[in-house]
Amino acid sequence: MRKYYKEKFEQFGQNYDYKKKVKSITPAEINQLIALFMQVEFATILSQFSESERIDLLESLKSIVLSDRANKREPMINGTDFKVVRNLFGKYTQKTMKIFLANSSNSFLYTHFYLINGRSACFQQSDVDQANFNVQMKKLMLESFRSIFPCVKPLYEKLYESHGAKL
Repeated sequence: MRKYYKEKFEQFGQNYDYKKKVKSITPAEINQLIALFMQVEFATILSQFSESERIDLLESLKSIVLSDRANKREPMINGTDFKVVRNLFGKYTQKTMKIFLANSSNSFLYTHFYLINGRSACFQQSDVDQANFNVQMKKLMLESFRSIFPCVKPLYEKLYESHGAKL
């Protein structure tokens, strides 16, 4: 999931010279860039979110996309809380994943990723039992429905029922 969002954001950021400016981007500028990315990535669904939900989503997405920059002293990461994602990405456990998925924004981001790229992501992993990995990802996706934003839950459940079960 981290790889998916990071690569998609960096690809999007090429239009804004993100990589060239990475050391000098301010928190306001990165927020603006991530908000623009959200409009592209979640174009058909973003209007369903309240303003506070969009802000929460932006913060979660930012912590995922920039998680590898958490220890750098760059202006753009000031005020970003990386604790939950760094714990999850640093040492995956069921407990850290449950903590991650307890947040509505994180649950949404995982569900969105899974429904778009989940199966192919499973079968790109050569160092694991791919079929078992896919089963585990499905379970996590169903777990994410417990905390996903109520405004999109029915739609994503319907998408899962019609497409996700085939994954």
